[in-house]
Amino acid sequence: MTDVPDSPAGPELIFGIAGPIGVDISAICNSLQSALQSVRYESEIILLTKEMMIDVTLTSPPKKPSATDFFSDVNYKIQYANEFCREFVDPGALARVALRAISRRREELSGDPQKPPAKSTAYVIRQLKRPDEITLLRRVYGKQFVLISAYGSAEKRTKLIEDRLKKTLPPSTANNEICSKTSQLIDIDSNEEDNDFGQRLRETFHLADVFIDGLSKQLMDDKLTRFIQAFFGRTDIAPSKEEYGMYAAKSASLRSSDLSRQVGAALFSLDGELITQGCNEVPKAFGGTYWDSEEPDFRDVRIGHDPNDVLKKEILRDLFDRLSKGGLLSSTAKKLGNLDEMIGKLTRKRKPGSSESNGPLATAAIMDVTEYGRVRTANAAKGQPSQATLGRLATRSLIGFMMLLLGAPIRSQRVLASRLCSIGSPATASAQSSLKAQIASPATWPCSSPAMTT
Repeated sequence: MTDVPDSPAGPELIFGIAGPIGVDISAICNSLQSALQSVRYESEIILLTKEMMIDVTLTSPPKKPSATDFFSDVNYKIQYANEFCREFVDPGALARVALRAISRRREELSGDPQKPPAKSTAYVIRQLKRPDEITLLRRVYGKQFVLISAYGSAEKRTKLIEDRLKKTLPPSTANNEICSKTSQLIDIDSNEEDNDFGQRLRETFHLADVFIDGLSKQLMDDKLTRFIQAFFGRTDIAPSKEEYGMYAAKSASLRSSDLSRQVGAALFSLDGELITQGCNEVPKAFGGTYWDSEEPDFRDVRIGHDPNDVLKKEILRDLFDRLSKGGLLSSTAKKLGNLDEMIGKLTRKRKPGSSESNGPLATAAIMDVTEYGRVRTANAAKGQPSQATLGRLATRSLIGFMMLLLGAPIRSQRVLASRLCSIGSPATASAQSSLKAQIASPATWPCSSPAMTT
């Protein structure tokens, strides 16, 4: 590590931390503080769950629990934060709380809420759960705001939460009740989709500037120290294979104009060679995909709708038509109107800010069907590498998939890898057998990481 020369105070920096319940936020803050000290930055921790209760009296605050166990405490804080955002009709209201807290800390350190402290100072906000909070902080601080997202496997986090509940709940608490409370906390923390002002960690996590392991102290120390050193200008720090792979997958996702989500994928060899890239997009006649500004352009975004959504509603329309002819529709269903009106009301999704609820079928499994879409997955869009490339891949490499956070699940990656092994590669049978064995065990992949395999 190179020495940092003496210099006047650097610009104020703001770090936000986002992570699912169960990751060690305190350890992350300690690691970040140590990394900042190495570049001569003091750090101030902004605890949002404490700051939001200062100088603000809510009209309808949640009832404070009499119990002091971990479940009751976390639930109360989540409900209070949600009500705080609802009170100000702003999902990003807690970011404003952070701005106020930073102003107060600045006044304590410099005597003036508008004047930066004499020493180089960074403010660490723990923790952020809504994309609106990130948007506001980036709008205010620009590049001086850095979001850090911490990940941890669901299994390990579940075990840690259960252990903490056992320590704070009465000894007589049944194991099934502890498991139920753990699941509730994880689900609420991830995405309160029916609450406009609820937590949206699932939509916040991928907005980060850097992703770290939230459970291993050694890994978070290494990653944060490396990041901070690079952030402060260390020119001898270059991207690792995994980081470059994620960059390649992210850049590939920018080509997608899919109406639901944009996913990128990149296929790398064990040596870090980029084999091919792809994104989820409508395939072009005679091969390839459409490029923007080229004609003709028959992408869904140009047509104006997703055929998959149309066909799903056609299936429901056919089902309800048959039920109607068989005299099996209730009077309540018939009151909704004709078949088109009925399907529209049953599948209606609640608009943010409205008081209406989701239709009974809005979140039904059939609405998640994707088989009728024209868009190819990011895996399929990577195409088929050349025979020579496949031979080198099968004989010398593992298949490492660098998937964007919202990309395809592990099983889809295995399917593609298996297909690559069977499309005429000149590799020997033993080499293919070896590769398939490696594919079967994600732990052996050089690019595998909990952050990349959601």
